[in-house]
Amino acid sequence: MKLEIYSFAIILFLIQSCGNKKETLPEGILAEPKMRAVLKDLMLADAAIYTEGIMANEGTKAASYYKFVFKKHDTDKPTFEKSLKYYSEHADKMKDIYDKIITELEKEELKK
Repeated sequence: MKLEIYSFAIILFLIQSCGNKKETLPEGILAEPKMRAVLKDLMLADAAIYTEGIMANEGTKAASYYKFVFKKHDTDKPTFEKSLKYYSEHADKMKDIYDKIITELEKEELKK
């Protein structure tokens, strides 16, 4: 009987520990949904910059695009860069972010 109780307790513990694997991000790292949104908007800003043919001497205009994106998402360049470094070091997470961005952009393209 004791063996059954211990076995049951161990199984419950294992189920509990497996179910609570929510990884916490280091301080100052953007959560994946926010990182995805910022990265997507930065990619769109880059596309607009390229399309408009903004040259290096017009860098202030390009910088204003990036500042707008950071302000829109209530973040800043240092936080974004720190987050980009973190996600770059976790390739599976970065791949997931990029895959979701591609899916979102494809859906938006289909709506047009």
